[in-house]
Amino acid sequence: MLRKYSIIFVIFLIFSFFGYINYISFWHTLLTQSFNRAKIEIENEIENKLNSTLAISITLSKNSHINEIFYGKKEFLSNVENLPKLYREYTKYQNIWLELLDKKANIIYRSWSEKSGDSLIEYREEFKTLLNNPEFISTVTINKYTMAIYAIAPIYDQNSFLGFIEIISHFNSIVKNLQKYGYETLIVADKKYKNKILYPLTKKFIDDYYVVNFEIKKDLLKLIEKVGIEKIIKKDSYLAYEDLYISKIPLKNFKNQIVGWVIFVKKAKDLNQFFYKNKIFKHLAFLFLTVSIFILLIIYLYTKDKEKAIKAQNRYYFNILDSLQEIVIITDGESMQFANRRFFEYFHDFKNLEDFLKRHRCICEFFVKEKGFYPDIGQGKKWSEFLIENIDKSSRVKVSYKEKIYVFSVKVSKVSKNRYSLIFFDITNEYLNEMQLKKMAITDGLTGLFNRRFFDELIKAEIESAKKDGKNLWLAILDIDYFKKINDRFGHQVGDNVLKEVAKVIEKSLRNKDTVFRIGGEEFAIIFKELSYESVKKILNRIRERVAKQSFDLIDEKITISIGVAKLSKNDSVKTLYLRADKLLYEAKRSGRDKIIIQKDQNG
Repeated sequence: MLRKYSIIFVIFLIFSFFGYINYISFWHTLLTQSFNRAKIEIENEIENKLNSTLAISITLSKNSHINEIFYGKKEFLSNVENLPKLYREYTKYQNIWLELLDKKANIIYRSWSEKSGDSLIEYREEFKTLLNNPEFISTVTINKYTMAIYAIAPIYDQNSFLGFIEIISHFNSIVKNLQKYGYETLIVADKKYKNKILYPLTKKFIDDYYVVNFEIKKDLLKLIEKVGIEKIIKKDSYLAYEDLYISKIPLKNFKNQIVGWVIFVKKAKDLNQFFYKNKIFKHLAFLFLTVSIFILLIIYLYTKDKEKAIKAQNRYYFNILDSLQEIVIITDGESMQFANRRFFEYFHDFKNLEDFLKRHRCICEFFVKEKGFYPDIGQGKKWSEFLIENIDKSSRVKVSYKEKIYVFSVKVSKVSKNRYSLIFFDITNEYLNEMQLKKMAITDGLTGLFNRRFFDELIKAEIESAKKDGKNLWLAILDIDYFKKINDRFGHQVGDNVLKEVAKVIEKSLRNKDTVFRIGGEEFAIIFKELSYESVKKILNRIRERVAKQSFDLIDEKITISIGVAKLSKNDSVKTLYLRADKLLYEAKRSGRDKIIIQKDQNG
């Protein structure tokens, strides 16, 4: 009975699979949107803090009492000393610091310390710029004590420049505001500034990153220590850890350099609430639920119908599969039970599945046995065994049909106990492009032979194989005699034609096992495997004689080649074998050219 309804279950599973994929994609999108909004909120909070702190510094720079302090009237300091207290009582700024600096950036007064007289030029880059061009700026920067938001305003008495007033505000209010949105926040100074913070206020460091927050939950601190700040910073978007999601934004100074990080954490349950309240999710959930109920209702009704009604209903679902651009096959592991319309667009000699099964057991009979693809299932291995081993894996198959080659990426899924669905994605064009690129990488553009790069790779592998198997290996290096004179007399185009013709002569004279390369200029190399001394000599003589007899366009004289040949010994490396063959080549050159000098085979 279940066999009749298997296609319905397959449709439901496919629909559920795509629904799940869309759910994951939608969830990731909403997470990204949520954190992007959080980043905007944080950036706005920081921007507002920068602007409001700058407004305070500008306002105070116009205060005449502050000007008097620069003229040495210390009695006006009492007005300045009360300012942080007033801000705590009447504004949201609970921890404002104030500094007065003379026109050389030496400290006159600090609200949080009695220390004065030291210069900020040594460790505050912004003052190096401001001394040359006093102006209003606000920035995130680092001093000896902490990282904070700084607003600097120049002070003038009429046109006379007196110095600067600097207002320093902290991140406490930003952290508290973000808590309203459900974010726990950690502010850290970048680790490259560790040695710059001489008197750290919080005395807290994580992986050399200075912790700026005055108040921080121990659980949050332990969490960040466990995850690692480096891991959080390197993550492109958000990082999921247990039931939490973690992200970050950089804090930059007036030169747009990163000086610190805002790391913010949100619980998954808070994001879930946001997710389930989202209207798009509600619509998708309703759609999925409606379609699911509809499919289940069809299954219920389907069981009540007669055989004719069952076949008609099955056709409805088959039409859905027929509309897909991929080949879809359903099999029990022994024979194919369904193939969609796309299948017969490739296997066009068959009218339907029944016609196909009269001559073939399964599509696997058309698979090409080749490295990197599915093995030859038709010989020595049941299709069902292969399916069981490769459930939920995606691999490539090469199919040969009517002298045409196709390459597919195949996804195998288990539908029921003895039922499998296979989806074949046509990637022939991508495969051909890949092969073309690989061929171009190892082929000499002029002669079409293998190039020097491939020679360097292959000779190493062939030497290792020959030593392992104890078989003969010969390396021949061929060089066209007086090739420079040919180029000088007839031109490079004629020279190129000579190279191509010589390459053709060499290629036609070799066995399938032999490999020829153009390794540079007019020089060629041949690797001979499993040949005796006499056989190698015979083949190379044939090449030498054919080249000498070959006629070349626009050249009225004989072209010859010289050849040096070395045999692999047990102690040889690529370098020693090549150098020996090259030395023998130049012996052939010195002894009159148009010659072959072969290393004597010690083993006969």
